[in-house]
Amino acid sequence: MRTHDEVTDPPTDGVRWGELELRVTGHHSAELPDGPVTSARAVVVRGDQVLVVCDPTSVHILPGGRLEPGETPEHALHREVLEETGWHLADPELLGYLHFRHRGPKPTGDWKPPYPDFYQAVYIANATTHEPEAREPDGYELWAELKPIAEVEVLPLSNGQRYFLTIALASRS
Repeated sequence: MRTHDEVTDPPTDGVRWGELELRVTGHHSAELPDGPVTSARAVVVRGDQVLVVCDPTSVHILPGGRLEPGETPEHALHREVLEETGWHLADPELLGYLHFRHRGPKPTGDWKPPYPDFYQAVYIANATTHEPEAREPDGYELWAELKPIAEVEVLPLSNGQRYFLTIALASRS
């Protein structure tokens, strides 16, 4: 795995959410961007393990989700990770953000993310206690488990996920 210092260009991915086509770029930053932050996510660690989440379309390492009205990114992070995985978090530290840019026309469906740009805050946080009954019973996530770092490093992660995994692991040294 490359170290953070070896990553010179921000990682970029193309994603499709239903009818939406987006370009996603990761940015390492101690501050959130000026634009609309719609979600908060984290690389969740416990010792030498990273929390891996499986949903119907992918396996990923950035659990979290949308902010509710009036909610801070950090509060949303705690709430969403608990709902998705059953894990309580401690010591979240901002690593940066994912910048989403629409590649098509302005959305017209039920969910209309800000246009043309919006952001997701990305943190590193420690998993503290597990409360499986706190998971949403009919949630989107199929399972979540802590896996050894060596197993996580070989998962088919997006460029952005791999970027933030590298930064998160380097920040623990």
